Amino acid sequence: MNRCIPYVPRKVLLRKHKSLRSHGRGIGRAGSLIGADIARAVKSSDLTERMKQQGMEPIGSTPEQFDALIRSEIEKWAKVVKVSGAKVD
Repeated sequence: MNRCIPYVPRKVLLRKHKSLRSHGRGIGRAGSLIGADIARAVKSSDLTERMKQQGMEPIGSTPEQFDALIRSEIEKWAKVVKVSGAKVD
């Protein structure tokens, strides 16, 4: 192994996230109900199967769970960018 080049794992899992987000201070009760309905629909067997056929992995999480996921992805990929020395042109 070349010591000048940092170790990069051979398998890297990249995720593409799709979400419905609202702007503003909060979504309120109506937004919470809509979010719960969407999560329930995503978990339904018919929609789940169609999403899987398109290569998706349906989850249907809460806004808090999605926020935690995004924060963990940012932390993980920030390390990769730092180690790689990548720069924005």
